[in-house]
Amino acid sequence: MKVAVVGAGAIGAYVGAALHRAGPEVHLIARGPHLAAMRRDGVRVLSPRGDFTARPAATDDPSEVGRATMGQICRHPDTRALVGSMMRETLAVAAAVGCRPEISVERRIAGAERVGDHKTSTLQDLERGKPLELDVLLAAVVELADLAGVPVPTLRAAHALADLLATTSSATTATAGSAP
Repeated sequence: MKVAVVGAGAIGAYVGAALHRAGPEVHLIARGPHLAAMRRDGVRVLSPRGDFTARPAATDDPSEVGRATMGQICRHPDTRALVGSMMRETLAVAAAVGCRPEISVERRIAGAERVGDHKTSTLQDLERGKPLELDVLLAAVVELADLAGVPVPTLRAAHALADLLATTSSATTATAGSAP
């Protein structure tokens, strides 16, 4: 399996290092001094569960990575569970506001697996430095959950991380655009 971590900051680099340590082919996509440090020193993880250094491939050019398959992400047990949790929370919010989607979580995940090797539109936007549609994809669902009193801890965490990624990516793009 090939995994690409786009926007490999502190959290993404940690996730990529842990995955790399487990065996998959991992590519970290970052920019600037952080990228240079990862290329030079690898990713050093200091953890109560044990310190380690991983040296996954690191680049600022996603085209160097090639394709990392979204369907493979859905087939990985931990990410499949994460995606399933996010979908179940979304369905709970939909039910709370009177909507009843008819496609099950498992059927949706199976559909993503069948699509195979592709890049989501959000990943394409991120690679191109375009604004991410996080307000529609995550913020609106979390806001509806708050209004309906539905707990959505997984969606809330994903939204916080995605928002951080978008903010960091936007700041990096703006800085890179103003460089001499």
